[in-house]
Amino acid sequence: LKSWVKNKEIQKYIIEDNRYKLIYSNDIKNESDNPIIINDFIGKYKERLLNRRECKKNLRLWYELQWGREKTSFERKKIMYPYKSFENRFAIDENNSFSSADVYSFYVKKEYESIFSYEYLVGILNSEVYNKYFKINAKKISKNVYDYYPNKVMKIKIFKDSNYTNIEKLSKKILHRLKNGENNISDLEDKINNLIRSSLGI
Repeated sequence: LKSWVKNKEIQKYIIEDNRYKLIYSNDIKNESDNPIIINDFIGKYKERLLNRRECKKNLRLWYELQWGREKTSFERKKIMYPYKSFENRFAIDENNSFSSADVYSFYVKKEYESIFSYEYLVGILNSEVYNKYFKINAKKISKNVYDYYPNKVMKIKIFKDSNYTNIEKLSKKILHRLKNGENNISDLEDKINNLIRSSLGI
């Protein structure tokens, strides 16, 4: 069973707890080893699952996922964000969460891990400045909703200067407050916005 995240659970900085789990059935090597999952959950749909093209051609076991994405993309520390949103909502995931197509994610490549922290990245990406910056180039889907498709998100320019450490510290404080149920983070967000404005000269 894997943690399962939906669009609505992703808030700024953190992912809200939910009760949903994903049965990552590609991990099941033998039906008899997992009788509860096979019989009580997946087994209810066996007839329909057997009718899939790949199953008829014996390319996939009847209980395996149709187009399961590579699980190493999920089982790692990463930043998750909703596909559609009225504002920037980037959250750090440390629970190896999986998601459906309404959520995207990215991670810091190994060669950049010592240069950019996840805390720093969510600090600037969730800022008022970066929210406005993204919307300049984003596709508007409806009156107040924007498309956060990866090709646009991955083009966001990230800076690093003398304010890096202060932004990172403030972001860590925000994360600490939110994880402890404190929702009043506006004072810390204001400080991050001011530092970003100072760095960018705006």
